[in-house]
Amino acid sequence: IEDKAHGDSRIRPAAERIPMRFILYPATETYLRKYGLMSELESGQVEVVPMLPHYYDFIATAKAARFIMADGCGVQEECGYLNKPYLILRNETERDDGLGRNAVLWKGDDAIAERFLDTYEQLGAGGEGDWPEPSAQIVDALVELGYAVS
Repeated sequence: IEDKAHGDSRIRPAAERIPMRFILYPATETYLRKYGLMSELESGQVEVVPMLPHYYDFIATAKAARFIMADGCGVQEECGYLNKPYLILRNETERDDGLGRNAVLWKGDDAIAERFLDTYEQLGAGGEGDWPEPSAQIVDALVELGYAVS
């Protein structure tokens, strides 16, 4: 997991300011234990919970959260749709979902993380993001390919 050791250094300072829940995936737990970081997470400032059993559990948890910090691009997409403030714990991302609206790329810069924590309530203001419209995209692609649409 990219920059997991450095990403963890952002969790504890955030937990000192805001109650935090860390959803622990089995692969993440393996690496946290390997690098001796699990005990820091379990220090009492962070509520560590096991991986959520269903996708809808994750969405409900994400919607209820004040913000999300993670290193995943898939989470970036969901946060974009939900317009949920999201600190992307990576140096770069392949996606543009939410960037400049609700998502902030950390880039290993603690000043960016601090600014995020100070301003996350302003990110994504105005409700949920735009949902894709697959039917419209299919029709647009067919028109672009020269198929007549009536």
